Amino acid sequence: MRIYKVAVAVMCMAGMAFGQGSLTPPGAPGATMKTLDEIDSAIAGVSNAVDAVVTRIDITTVAGNPSVHHTITEPGSYYLSGNLEVIKSYGIMINASGVTLDLNGFKILKGSGGVGGEGVYVGSGEDDFTIRNGSITGFTSGKGINCNMAGALFEKLSVSGCSVAGIYSSGAARLTDCRVIANEIGIQVGEGSVLTGCVADSNEGSYGIIVGKDSVLRGCTARSNGGIGIYMNSGSIVRECTASYNQGDGIKVSSYCLVTENKCDQNGADGDGAGIHATGSGNRIDENNVTDNDRGIDVDYSGNFISRNTASGNSSNWEVAANNACLVVLRTVCTAISGDSGGTAPGSTDPNANFTY
Repeated sequence: MRIYKVAVAVMCMAGMAFGQGSLTPPGAPGATMKTLDEIDSAIAGVSNAVDAVVTRIDITTVAGNPSVHHTITEPGSYYLSGNLEVIKSYGIMINASGVTLDLNGFKILKGSGGVGGEGVYVGSGEDDFTIRNGSITGFTSGKGINCNMAGALFEKLSVSGCSVAGIYSSGAARLTDCRVIANEIGIQVGEGSVLTGCVADSNEGSYGIIVGKDSVLRGCTARSNGGIGIYMNSGSIVRECTASYNQGDGIKVSSYCLVTENKCDQNGADGDGAGIHATGSGNRIDENNVTDNDRGIDVDYSGNFISRNTASGNSSNWEVAANNACLVVLRTVCTAISGDSGGTAPGSTDPNANFTY
C-alpha cells in the first residue's frame, strides 16, 4: 500500500511538470534577415537625421559685395566645394559668431589680376570660430588669415606667400598641425594661445612664430626664417620644439618662461643669433641641446635658472650674465667602448649641471 501511494504521487507530479501545452511548432520559421533595400533605407534615415542636425552650407551660395567674394553673417557650418580665386579685397569675410569654415581640401588663392588683399577676414566682435583643412596662398597685400577675435581654432592649414603674415589671430587661439611657408611673418597670435605641431619655414620677415604672453608652444618647428625662429612673450612655455638655420635667434623668450627639451641648431646663419636667448628674468631653461649657433645659450639678465643643458660647436657656447643659477662643466671624454662595459663619467655629478661637449 505504501509503495502504491508513492507511485501515484510521482505520476501526479510528472503530470504537473510536463503538462504545459503542445510542443508541436505552429508553423515553419519565418525569414529574419534584412534585404539590401531595407538596410539602405535604414542608413538613409540615419543620414537624414544627421543632416537635419548639422546642415553644411556651400560657400558659393553665400553672397558678397564689391569688396568681398562671400560674407558670412549667420552662424553655421560652411565649406568650399572648389578652389576660390580671389580678385577682390577679401575672399571670405566672417561677421557672425559660431562659424566653422571647412576648406574641404581646397585652396583660397589670389586670382590673376587680383588686388592681393586677404584670404579670410574675421571681424573683432565675433567669437567661437573654426577654420580647417585646406590652403591659403599668394595674398601679396595682406594676411592669409586675419582674425581679430579671441578663441579661434585653426587646424590642418597651409598658408604661404602672404606679404604681412600667414596666420594672424587675437588671443586664446589654438593652432594644430598648421604650416606657414614663405610669408613675411609666419604665425602671430595673442596671449593665452596654444600651438601644437606647427611648422614655420622660410618666412622672410622678423619672426617665424611670435606668440603672446602666457601661451604654450609644443612640438613645433621653426626653420630657415629670415629673423627669429620662435619668440615667446612672458609667462609662456616652449617645449619639444626644433629651431634651426634661422638668421636670428632660434628661440627667444622674455621673462618667467619655461624653455625645455628643445633642439636649436645653426641659428644666426647669415645673421646673428643664439640657440636660446633670454632677455629677462625668472626663466627656467632646462634640458635643451644647442649646437653650431653663433651663441649657444645667451642670458642677458639675472634671476634665471639654467640647468641640464648641453652645448657644442657654437661660436660661444655660453653667454650668461651674473647672478643666475648656472653651473657649466666641460665634459670628460671616454676611450673607445666595445663589449658590455666601459666609458668615463662626463664630469660633475651635480644633477643640475650643464655640459659643454
